[in-house]
Amino acid sequence: MKLADIVERRAAVEAEMRTIYDGAEEAGADLTGERLERWNVLKAERDDLRTKEDRAKVRDDLDRRADARPIEQRGDGAAWALLPEQRTADFLKATTGMSTDYSLGRVVKAIVTGDLRDAEREQRAMSGTSNTAGGYFIPSPVSANVIDLMRNASVMIAAGSLTVPMATGELRLVRVMTDPSGAWRAEGQTITASDMTFGSLNFYAKSLAALCEVSAELIADAPNAEATIDNALAAALALKLDLAGLYGAGNPLEPAGLRGNADVNEISMGANGATPTDYDNFLNLVRDVELDNGTPATLIWSPRTKNTMAKIVTGIASDKTKLEPPADFAALRKLVSNQVSVTETQGSSNVASTAFLGGFNHFAFGMRQQLTIEVSKVSGDAFSKNMVHIRGILRADGGALRPSQFGRLVGILA
Repeated sequence: MKLADIVERRAAVEAEMRTIYDGAEEAGADLTGERLERWNVLKAERDDLRTKEDRAKVRDDLDRRADARPIEQRGDGAAWALLPEQRTADFLKATTGMSTDYSLGRVVKAIVTGDLRDAEREQRAMSGTSNTAGGYFIPSPVSANVIDLMRNASVMIAAGSLTVPMATGELRLVRVMTDPSGAWRAEGQTITASDMTFGSLNFYAKSLAALCEVSAELIADAPNAEATIDNALAAALALKLDLAGLYGAGNPLEPAGLRGNADVNEISMGANGATPTDYDNFLNLVRDVELDNGTPATLIWSPRTKNTMAKIVTGIASDKTKLEPPADFAALRKLVSNQVSVTETQGSSNVASTAFLGGFNHFAFGMRQQLTIEVSKVSGDAFSKNMVHIRGILRADGGALRPSQFGRLVGILA
């Protein structure tokens, strides 16, 4: 759907929701029965439309800043930003002409069994890729699909973070530090200079590595071994990518995550942390991001915090009825990640956690287009145990393009 269509449909849905609510209020009754069912259906559609609207705005913004040439003809060195639903494999194919219909799992199984009937394409791509340690380097057309599986498994990408392919080990992006301001003027009057300022976000390809060990017998015998291998390596990399995006130290080893970014809005649950009993601090965080002209669409939190918020009751004595979330909180898209720590230190507590809020389209990961993958049957103790070692090394970096578009609620206890 086009952005205008999404906005029009969302307005219609919200209008019907108001009509249902106002009708119940005029009748002096609560939403029950068919009216409640219809209101919940509309609410779910509205939440989905809000997510689509945010993505459409990002897409339109990218289109406005890009030239009119199709991607196949682009050769000016400009950075491309891939949305979560766009594939790295498609980008690689469009910009290099390489076919990317390959499977790491098929390669590994062919290496283990020596049966190349189902991996002829991979065999041709791997011609001359043996290394001196008795293993195999996997070429970039194969690794592109693993990168996409990794991106699919990443909660940061699912939240809307962009992927910027890096052609070299360093990439500099322009980012807005403060928003411009306009002013009305009389005809012929000098235009007042805007206070819009720019800065740079420099990506340096850092090394993220994962090592998987798989039984050779399992690879040879299990019918789902191919997909399992692809997904296992991708998941291992995705977890560390998320951890860096949320908590990265921003040093030569790690990207700069949201937890330590001083420019991200922050609200604290108190000197020693506290267990939420209402939604006020989340609503205040939404307010703070909106005051910075942000659109706080998505919340990333731990399973523990999700559970705590789901159990909040009305507060009326002896009443165990769950407290209905306010509209602004209910409208947030909520994603759960085990990479969100529940062992942070907040004063005297060492079991605190953080909830991350924002428009995640303002966070980007820079990734080198090739994920270096090696497969070996002889490295370490693999030979003696009849195992296969699969090592993946992704060179990437990441950071917030506009930190003020994010917020974090710190010191959350169970």
